[in-house]
Amino acid sequence: MSFQRDRGSKLLVLLALIILAAISTDLFSNLTIAQRIMGSSDKGSKLAMMVKEFLSRYDIPDFVLKSIPESLPEVLRDGAKLAYVIALEGIVVLKNNGVLPLNRSDRIAVFGAAQHWAWNYHCGGSSYVDVPEERLVTLLEGLRNAGFNVDEEIVSRYEVANGREVVFSDEEVERFARRNNVAIVVIRRSASEGADMIDGAFYLYSEEKKLLEQVSMLFDKVIVVLNTPGPISLDWDSNRIDAIIWVGFPGEQGGNAIASLLAGTYSPSGRLPDTWARSLNDYPSTNYFSKFMARYYEDIYIGYRYFDTFDIEPAYPFGHGLSYTEFEIKLLNTSLSGTQFTISVLVKNIGHYPGKQVVQVYVSKPSRELENPYQELIAFAKTDFLDPGSQQVISISVDISSLASYDENTSSWVLPEGDYIIRVGSSSRNTSVASILTIPNRVVLEKTLNRLHSPRLNRLSRNEAIPYSRPGEEKEIEKAAKYIVDTSLFKTIDKSKSTRDINKPPTFPQVPEEPIITLRDIIVGKYSLEELVGQLSLKELIDLTIGLRGYPGREIPGLRHADGPNGLRNGPSPNPGGIAYPSANILAASWNTELAWIYGVQIGREMLWANITLWLAPAVNIHRNPLGGRNAEYFSEDPLLTGVLAAEIVKGVQSHNGIGAVVKHFVAYEQEFNRFSLDVFASERALREIYLKPFEIIVKTADPWCIMTSYNKLNGVFTGNDPNLIQGILRYEWGFNGFVMTDWGSGSYNYMAYIAGNDALMPFNPQLYAQVLDQVNKSVMAGDLDISYLRRSVYNILRVVLRARVLADMLGVPQEELYVYEPPSSYFIVAKSTPGNIPYETTQATFTMSSMSSTGPISETATINETSTGQSKPGYWEVLVVVALIAIGGLIALYVFGRKKLILHLLSVF
Repeated sequence: MSFQRDRGSKLLVLLALIILAAISTDLFSNLTIAQRIMGSSDKGSKLAMMVKEFLSRYDIPDFVLKSIPESLPEVLRDGAKLAYVIALEGIVVLKNNGVLPLNRSDRIAVFGAAQHWAWNYHCGGSSYVDVPEERLVTLLEGLRNAGFNVDEEIVSRYEVANGREVVFSDEEVERFARRNNVAIVVIRRSASEGADMIDGAFYLYSEEKKLLEQVSMLFDKVIVVLNTPGPISLDWDSNRIDAIIWVGFPGEQGGNAIASLLAGTYSPSGRLPDTWARSLNDYPSTNYFSKFMARYYEDIYIGYRYFDTFDIEPAYPFGHGLSYTEFEIKLLNTSLSGTQFTISVLVKNIGHYPGKQVVQVYVSKPSRELENPYQELIAFAKTDFLDPGSQQVISISVDISSLASYDENTSSWVLPEGDYIIRVGSSSRNTSVASILTIPNRVVLEKTLNRLHSPRLNRLSRNEAIPYSRPGEEKEIEKAAKYIVDTSLFKTIDKSKSTRDINKPPTFPQVPEEPIITLRDIIVGKYSLEELVGQLSLKELIDLTIGLRGYPGREIPGLRHADGPNGLRNGPSPNPGGIAYPSANILAASWNTELAWIYGVQIGREMLWANITLWLAPAVNIHRNPLGGRNAEYFSEDPLLTGVLAAEIVKGVQSHNGIGAVVKHFVAYEQEFNRFSLDVFASERALREIYLKPFEIIVKTADPWCIMTSYNKLNGVFTGNDPNLIQGILRYEWGFNGFVMTDWGSGSYNYMAYIAGNDALMPFNPQLYAQVLDQVNKSVMAGDLDISYLRRSVYNILRVVLRARVLADMLGVPQEELYVYEPPSSYFIVAKSTPGNIPYETTQATFTMSSMSSTGPISETATINETSTGQSKPGYWEVLVVVALIAIGGLIALYVFGRKKLILHLLSVF
């Protein structure tokens, strides 16, 4: 067979050469798999492949894969695997005296109704994702799937009880102990939207205490599994209890995940997102919680901020969690460049089991001019899997402006003069001093106004309290590297305009009724969005703002929405529902920003599969008290951990282009009791530094499509009726450019919402619709409501509709021509080296910058210090293969063209 030396064959050979060159270039490149995927043309396929690539890092056992029904669509099968991974990363081992991991030969007696019938895999209310029973893997099923031997007699006793707890006699427990060497006792607590937990739920009930006493006296190994929405009392713990595991509400694959951790398939890496107190009264909010009016007496001293400042010993501190291995965190260096502070640490696995560690960075601010908590979390990072002896360099860069405090006296964000002590470690009670930043003179970063009409409050103050201090801390402070910050680098931003001025009704052009303007006209440039809005009648304006139903006559599609935040719920818009994921606080316990981003991407895939445009999540309220009914839907007691992880979820969802997230509940919605008429009284500082902060982080680093206001009043005003909150802080100070909706049937569902900037009233209800229509007509006639406020609301909603995939599909327009999501930069930057066993002093490592973007983690080279390089080298076999391919391609080209013609032809083509 001979080659035909015509132009077509020559072009084919040239194409082959180009492909060969591309292959060789790719083999030598330092691109991650994720980057190569993102280089493909189909965005949906790229994101799906990123989820699959992420899952491929975990060796998911066969028993887990077999538990996922093959009849599920591929997108849901991927979601079930991710639910397993999230539970793996988030479940926290609180205590382990060496009994874990278990041996497969162990004979296990499982006590507690939550082992199967009443297994609380998910919390209730609007976050409940109703999945078929065959998809739900209980603890009992997980243990069986993993190959453990369980005592079937005990199982049958609980089956007969049908979800109720069983009381055993001492003789029965003794008999069980003779034939089993391990006892697992499951303690369950339920929580749901609509009601807070009762005080007694924080402590064990009498029958639970009796069971633990029986089991701990008779069994060789005793493990307690806490299937609770958050902290409970551990006053029952003793040296006869060998291990305690908090599993939260671990999702539909929760049983498999717990079994994998018990078996040692994976080493636990979850870290607490909350402080676990010894007593309910140790939380300063307890006396002011679940009341008809909520007074935030504890002010800025919430969670570890309180325990550390007032030196209250917790049962387990914020950030605590055990692994099956041990880690060493060694400070390498710190640096200050402009306003960027960078800390680099070496994390080494010094144990005998693979695992992950979480690096936590805190700051202790000066407390002379403004009192401050003992310390606050400012950044964090989770390592990759580290084998025994392996190590990884973590570098975290933080902008010093993020250390600011809010000064109510001057209505401004400031950096007070003094020393800022930077600490690094593995929990709030296990840190070392890394360096000290000195602010030589007071810096005003942003001037604003106290907009939240806070009354004069009797609130907690540290006064002369002596905070927690580690032994040897003073010596660490003496030896720490010290930097003087150049305060001339900071520029003051003026955001002090009054809400009255910035909330004046906008003007829209007066447009004749004919011809009727549609959204298609806006897209093709025939008319402006302002002209469309200016043409709408009063009834059309109201119709477009109630229920997000759209308006077919204007070619405006409705925005179908599904609830969250722990998965894609079956309602409110009819849809088949998605995967029941672990609750939000379990995801928070992972302390894993990449996992949060992947979770958002996967939720976006399920939204597209279910034809949903808006996901009513994430929910970013604060764990003010462990009795909060919806704590499992929220992330943490800490605003930074909450905001950063939730921002990554929003980025993941919106990276699909054309679908969006609805961040809720804005703001100070921390209790369920009396939620529809609750009035929360809180200081301006506590609101801005704690309760508003997660929303601020998300708005500024993720650009969400929508914000949902809360049911409660805040300092006397329903949140959805407060222009100071919505127009003043959310839009003017933070720059939010989406739309705002009410929660379902809230007290803000009235004409005043339009004046406040709450654009959409939810849901559509004929009776409520008629009430609002009547209110608006009367208010417009009386001059109390300018119609321009309604037009502003519709304008805000339609700006988001113009981004939506549902509009692109309806009009047959490519999504990329309508809208491409481009998220802002992240709150802090993390760089990781490639894990390895080579001593750091001699290694040349490639660093990955975790800067979450619309396409996922961006991998790029970064120099942390002089021993790092920016490029990894290809292996021997990669070089050999590339050389062989190039040689073969060259021989083919020579045969086809001849030596001289080859050179001339290449020149003529290129």
